[in-house]
Amino acid sequence: MAKPTTEKCSTQGGNNIIRYAASSMQGWPDAMEDFHTSILDLNRSNTSFFGVYDGHGGADVARYCWTQFHDDLAKDGDYANNPQNAMINVYSSIDAKLKQSDDWRIIAYPPGISNLIRRLIIGGCTIKRWLWKEPYLGPLQEGCTACTVLIKGNRIIVGNIGDSRCVLSLHPEAQENLKVLDLSKPHEPAAELEKERILKAGGQVWDEAVGSKLGIQCVEGTLPTSRSFGDFLFKQNKYLSCGEQMVISIPAIFDENITNSMEFIVLASSGIWSVKSSTQVIEAVREGWQSGKELKSICEELLDSCLAQGSKLNLSVIVVVFNPYQPPPLVQDSTHGGNGIVVESNPNPPAPMVPNPDIQEVNDQTSDGRQSVETAVVTDNTDKALGQEKKKGLRCFSVDSRRSGTGKSPRRHVKPLSRVLGLLKNGNCASTSATQTTQSTDASDLV
Repeated sequence: MAKPTTEKCSTQGGNNIIRYAASSMQGWPDAMEDFHTSILDLNRSNTSFFGVYDGHGGADVARYCWTQFHDDLAKDGDYANNPQNAMINVYSSIDAKLKQSDDWRIIAYPPGISNLIRRLIIGGCTIKRWLWKEPYLGPLQEGCTACTVLIKGNRIIVGNIGDSRCVLSLHPEAQENLKVLDLSKPHEPAAELEKERILKAGGQVWDEAVGSKLGIQCVEGTLPTSRSFGDFLFKQNKYLSCGEQMVISIPAIFDENITNSMEFIVLASSGIWSVKSSTQVIEAVREGWQSGKELKSICEELLDSCLAQGSKLNLSVIVVVFNPYQPPPLVQDSTHGGNGIVVESNPNPPAPMVPNPDIQEVNDQTSDGRQSVETAVVTDNTDKALGQEKKKGLRCFSVDSRRSGTGKSPRRHVKPLSRVLGLLKNGNCASTSATQTTQSTDASDLV
């Protein structure tokens, strides 16, 4: 492109509990492949949901997640009593549905598009496979990363795969030397455990070619993330379970109570993190908020700043402010926005972020003795990290919300996910039901 596309899709909303704003911008890429979702009251359950889906190789997988993830979450059998398990279930089932058939492409497109056109999208692929007797293999080189946040009562649950991330701003007076806490875990092919899995699956990790230079290390030199939805070209080893493939969709999970020390969270796609560190993003938002700027304007200015700083990717951000940090509530104008690619690396990446001790890796042996990497949750350090002033009455949910499509737009005692571990051991990638009930065991059994 001769120049970047700087038009923005922005939404904002709130109630007497939280206030949020979201914005996205296409930037330099030829197409917009980022989608974001903001729902103040998911399924009338006094639960708020926020998600960023960063597409690559095409927008359809990200669009499907944008359309389907929160609906599958609200319908999951664990949603009411074990929302953490419900979130894990959905990360598993989304990939399973992508693998089963082309039907997901119909769901990916909103009802405004005629059924005829939607069926033609599927029909073209079906005819091609019929003529050439090709089996359906799923989206081979199309996928997306994701970062999702569920705020249920006084509890916040963050799940992520890939390089879409969530960071938390803490009140400066709440903790000495700690103002920013990463609530997500970037899944990079060069990371030790990720690389080990990739190599065991028969893959390689080498530098991506960016013009005449070498960029970040990628799976097979092309995919800069080791966990994503879709990308079934890297999930083809028939001798391995879905959790042992080069690229997997098992999320990192952060699960903790909301405290008085929490100011706000920022969810963003890789276009933001390619040029700014967690601290830089938090400082930019805090400075704008304390100066009295509208939250939506702060989001838009952050996108402009990242573009000016050299980001070559699509850009999406959601900021959620907790009480009592926020000013009086406003009436939302829109809550479901969408429509950015993770195919181009930044030659000058930001300084590495400080690891969050509350996000841990758990190693589990599969039935045939192979080592698989599974993501567990929080540790005893959480109370120390977030401050001691827990407030039992603090809640962060909405009792009044609507959705409107833009068209473009610890130890807290947490249990591991035996159902996902069972999938890893049984090698069953494509038969997960989004509404199955998960049976859990104590996290201490695995840590």
